[in-house]
Amino acid sequence: MVRVMRTLTPYALALSAALASGPSSGADEIPFIDIAGETDRQVVVDREPGQYLGHPTTCLLDDGETVLCVYPKGHGRGAVIYKRSADGGRTWSERLPTPASWASSKETPTLFRTTDAAGKKRILMFSGLHPVRMAVSEDEGATWGELEPIGDFGGIVAMGTMIEVKGEPGHYRALFHDDGRFFRAGGKRATPPVMTLYQTLSTDGGLTWGEPEAIFASAEIHLCEPGAVRSPDGGQIAVLLRENARRKNSFVIFSDDEGRSWSAPRELPITLTGDRHTAGYFPDGRLFISFRCRTPGVAKPADSALPGEGDWAAWVGTYQDIADNQPGQYCLRIADNTKSWDTTYPGVEVLPDGTVLTTTYGHWDEGEAPYILSVRLRADELDARAARAGALVLGEGGMEVERHVPVAPARKIWDAAPHNAFTDLVRWDGKWLCSFREGSGHVPGSDGEARVIASADGERWDSFVLLEEEGIDLRDPKLSVAPDGRLMLLVHGADYRGKDVVRRGGFVAFAEPGGGFGGLQEIELDPAVATDFDWLWRVTWHGGTGYGVVYRKAGESWSTALFSTEDGLRYQLVAPFEIAGRPNEATVRFDHGDGMHVVVRNEASATAQYGVAAPPYTDFAWRPINTRLGGPDLLQLPDGSWLLGTRRYSKPTRTGFGLLDGHGGFEIRALVPSAGDTSYPGMVVEGDSVWVSYYSSHEGKTAIYLAVLPLAWFR
Repeated sequence: MVRVMRTLTPYALALSAALASGPSSGADEIPFIDIAGETDRQVVVDREPGQYLGHPTTCLLDDGETVLCVYPKGHGRGAVIYKRSADGGRTWSERLPTPASWASSKETPTLFRTTDAAGKKRILMFSGLHPVRMAVSEDEGATWGELEPIGDFGGIVAMGTMIEVKGEPGHYRALFHDDGRFFRAGGKRATPPVMTLYQTLSTDGGLTWGEPEAIFASAEIHLCEPGAVRSPDGGQIAVLLRENARRKNSFVIFSDDEGRSWSAPRELPITLTGDRHTAGYFPDGRLFISFRCRTPGVAKPADSALPGEGDWAAWVGTYQDIADNQPGQYCLRIADNTKSWDTTYPGVEVLPDGTVLTTTYGHWDEGEAPYILSVRLRADELDARAARAGALVLGEGGMEVERHVPVAPARKIWDAAPHNAFTDLVRWDGKWLCSFREGSGHVPGSDGEARVIASADGERWDSFVLLEEEGIDLRDPKLSVAPDGRLMLLVHGADYRGKDVVRRGGFVAFAEPGGGFGGLQEIELDPAVATDFDWLWRVTWHGGTGYGVVYRKAGESWSTALFSTEDGLRYQLVAPFEIAGRPNEATVRFDHGDGMHVVVRNEASATAQYGVAAPPYTDFAWRPINTRLGGPDLLQLPDGSWLLGTRRYSKPTRTGFGLLDGHGGFEIRALVPSAGDTSYPGMVVEGDSVWVSYYSSHEGKTAIYLAVLPLAWFR
């Protein structure tokens, strides 16, 4: 008799146990990859005009190339069609002959590979409702037996999944579900309906099956369509479950003893919520799980915050993500189903070269009958796509999607140096100018140079100036237009001895309209407060005066202060900032009046600081920003709202843009293609768009990029 770690009855107690363990806090956003429009990667397995073809299952043979596929001619019920691919899903055979009894299938057929204790290999095909029937092939699918009952019991989507019992050759556990109608002949659905999850054991390689035992039953949550995956070390089994009452997300149960006992069900993050989960491991140990995207409480797909609602979906992450209830690495929409949620009972096969072949049905053409597609995917191509993808912003614990964040297209505009980073952007003298650092690496180094490139149209970019200072690492070049119309380039200089900085200081260079930049000049801070470790990060001009924030680090002590200048060369202290922790990079901007707004990065916590002050800018109201910043830029939009661009410390790290409210709340509204070493944007409003420069390493090396974001995204 199966042991359950928590009692199954009464149902209310079981449900309480199931819902008691909520998810731990996870990432607040996850990339959402959409390949639905890439029809060139879709292979038609079978299509018949006017005929419903659905619910396929696949089986990969030992040669690593031959794939068998079965599916019903109808919605679940209908004659089973049989096809074969000899080349890993690139092409498919014509429909193959099948035994006569296959025409009487009442439910979704499922395929499984088994091996008995003597080493005899078989392929099993099940067909459900009452009674569950099975057909057997002992010659790699070349010939098949008839469908025969395996016992006096039935179930829905039987078998939903099969688990080989480790250490017991020929032993397999098969899981399925029923709502009371089919488990026994003449069964009826209870009021209220109760969904029961069953398992049955075979000890002879799948030829015979024991009396099913209940794992879980509930009238509150309807757990069904189990999909099993074993942990990488082989010691644990997880079974993902559809929640058919549509009251909750999908669920998961675990077994540490080869299915003899199971944990109470636990709700999964929204990113793994859907129907008919089928899993496979990429060669690098990550999981690929394909399923129908269906989330609770949604009346129709268009109402969902998920852009893939009702479509063929997949999830990439680790087994540990499932164990820890984390959202995973990224989600994707594989194909766009055009009719409600009628799609996606997928097969998933991992080929020897690491390619995943996944196969399913859907209404791929508006108004047409559904048909069967297969798609081949690789982990490396999906990883590259993740850096160019939009994102799903998740609610607390990853249990719901708050919104979908679009990604703007971008073009690479410079990558001449080994490391190109830390940008700024201005519109000046009838052209676009973008500044950045060129060097051999991020930090440390003594070879950093400041380059400015120029463009008349944003398409073609040419070098405008390259500035260097012997023995000094130039960093974070920032552009601003001085009151007299000259373009000012502020750049920080670090003097290294090995990996240690022995002195810091700032330099400026000026360009006249119609001309080029002069040489670098060292700036002077008020000698009463200056140190050898001052970093003036950015200057903004207002009313004839330039303002910038100096940060400094002395041992474990970090501090910031506001300085002002009249000429860009000499700077006077205005006010120290009372910010605890490790404040550093700061951007000063002004609203449409005289109000000063400052955002400050802080390395001591997951938050940053937002300060506002009126003239003379000595008394600031500070509020925490609800996110960690990296290389922040701030810009007031024409409607008065504040746009904040920053590094997003998500998985993967991205460069993102969003609205900052007066209370320090930050809401991401747009992403740009980016990952890894990235951020430090420059931002300029131009017409009905915001032009942004930034750097990123998502294409292999750090390079400079330009993107144009519609202002409509931020309204």
